[in-house]
Amino acid sequence: MAQAWELEQLAERRRVLVAESDRLRYQAAHDWAGLETPAAWLQRGYRLVQSGRALWPWVAGLAGLLLVRKSTGSLGTARKLWSYWRVCRKISALWRSFQTNRPSTKSR
Repeated sequence: MAQAWELEQLAERRRVLVAESDRLRYQAAHDWAGLETPAAWLQRGYRLVQSGRALWPWVAGLAGLLLVRKSTGSLGTARKLWSYWRVCRKISALWRSFQTNRPSTKSR
């Protein structure tokens, strides 16, 4: 059987270890809280890039049309603006239908 002084040493060692464990647990929680904000921004940025991947070909196509087509006066410019408006409305409707039909990933 252990001596009384050995039990006291073990009890003191246990108190020191419990205090150190509490200190490390607090430090880990503090460090984790500091990482949550940058991780959230990273995740939002990744989602933004992923959602825009389908849109970039349309943007590039419209930019190409704007750069290549020659202007034919104010009536031609008005026609171009009207056709771009119609294309943008169709793209917008397509994008909204894609967003509503997409399976939700927020359940994680």
